[in-house]
Amino acid sequence: MSLAASAAEDYKAAAQQGQEQLAPKLRESKLRSAITKWNQLLAAGECPSSLNKNLAKANGLLADLAITNEQGGSEFCLHPTLRGYHARESVEAFTASFSAGESEGRESEWLDEVLARAQDAFTGWMAITRSQEGNLDEILRMRSAALRLPTPLQAGAMLEVVDAIYHRGISLLDAGTLSEAHKAFREVERPLTEADVLCRRSGVRSDYARLNELRDSVVMHTQIAESRLAINIGDGIVNRALSHSEALDMEALWMGIDKYQEAQVLTRGCDIETEAIALAKRGRVYAKVLRNEKLARPLLVQATTLAASLAPRSFYGVAWYDECVRQLKVYQDATADADARAEARRRQAELRQQEPVRRKLKAELAALEKYALDNNAYQLLKHVYDKYEPRLALYENNAAAVKKRVADANADTLKRVLRDALVHYHPDKNGEHGPEWSVRCEEVFKHLNGKYDRVKQG
Repeated sequence: MSLAASAAEDYKAAAQQGQEQLAPKLRESKLRSAITKWNQLLAAGECPSSLNKNLAKANGLLADLAITNEQGGSEFCLHPTLRGYHARESVEAFTASFSAGESEGRESEWLDEVLARAQDAFTGWMAITRSQEGNLDEILRMRSAALRLPTPLQAGAMLEVVDAIYHRGISLLDAGTLSEAHKAFREVERPLTEADVLCRRSGVRSDYARLNELRDSVVMHTQIAESRLAINIGDGIVNRALSHSEALDMEALWMGIDKYQEAQVLTRGCDIETEAIALAKRGRVYAKVLRNEKLARPLLVQATTLAASLAPRSFYGVAWYDECVRQLKVYQDATADADARAEARRRQAELRQQEPVRRKLKAELAALEKYALDNNAYQLLKHVYDKYEPRLALYENNAAAVKKRVADANADTLKRVLRDALVHYHPDKNGEHGPEWSVRCEEVFKHLNGKYDRVKQG
């Protein structure tokens, strides 16, 4: 039996399916035997197109050789590294077969079949490579293999390489391995450029549309990776400035702040969470270290606003967000206390100014207070509208209707009538009619407001 016939018989036996299928180890042995014999024939210079095609098929079969496990699923027989080797050999052999077939003047149907098999082999090789964690270097080696493929396959294959590197970068980014993720996104730049050239050459619109989509995604995630790296670097600089010096290193502190700002700019419009973290980090330094509320507060507000925009996702329990909320609460409490003190001072000054008027109206104001305590809301309303008829234009333009609503007030309308009265006697709206009227309105408003609070409480 000739060497070619022996190799064909080995391959045929290994490729059998169903009941006649050999045991996996025997199939592997037959395939390796066939590959050895075809390589010998190829070295002797015999028909390279057919021999390379046969070698490609045998290597592909070896890469996919599997057994059925106890659970009924499939397990590959070879180690992933060895599977990747045979998948690569299959791609190289199909490429050589196509090139030889063109030189030999093979018919188009034969060439088309080899092209289709070469594409499937490259896709299979890519799947094996992508399944191996941390195998970025192997994916990068596939770039040169894509350039050696037959011309019609190069653009699609290079896009697969770009996609694989991109998704490896995404996985590393999600795992927090920022330096490796950044490396992956930088490494993809050359395959992207080559894919651009190949897509233009091929003229396939779908390839070019996919390229543009990948390019946009790569740019966005590159910025996210650079932003998160900048935050990490900023953290390191700030921590060193605070922890490892007897005196505060202001130059280092500003360098850290610049890194946070760089991170914010890089990720703006790309990743809301990372932008919020960068803002929170800057705000924290201004608040805790530099004690500058004017600079810190807007940054902390912006960070929490961005976090809220990601609802229904919640950041409660996340350190940077909780710290933002706590610091803003400190600022808000301090502002409320300052406002309360300022209001108290204003009120004291106002009372001092009103003191002569209040002494003059003492008996009248005491009588009003007694009436308010002894009578209900309906009676108080009628009393004040009769004795202290409002002087606002809002009332005067509609006085008859207002008085009718006051006279006809009942349980259903009392709240509304009281609200209208509070507007008519509000001190801020009655300051232009003299100090005595202003004091009277202030006291009327106080008693009406007390009645309104009780009505609201039922």
